Amino acid sequence: MTHPPEPPEVDYPLTTKEGWAAFVNEIPAPPLMLPPAVLQRLTETERTDHDTAREDYHAQLVIVSTPTVQVLV
Repeated sequence: MTHPPEPPEVDYPLTTKEGWAAFVNEIPAPPLMLPPAVLQRLTETERTDHDTAREDYHAQLVIVSTPTVQVLV
């Protein structure tokens, strides 16, 4: 039995209604906080992937509910 092909994922720019809606509705999952011993055992490729995932997460400007942010809201 064959499965139908997956539809391609569309990446709308933020300047479109669809792109902005996708951006504001996305809830990114934070990357795992690995203990130092685990980080040391990662291969170079695994460490690069881990660091890239962390950079991507932080680049999304996630707002964290801190006491200062709670006062502003």
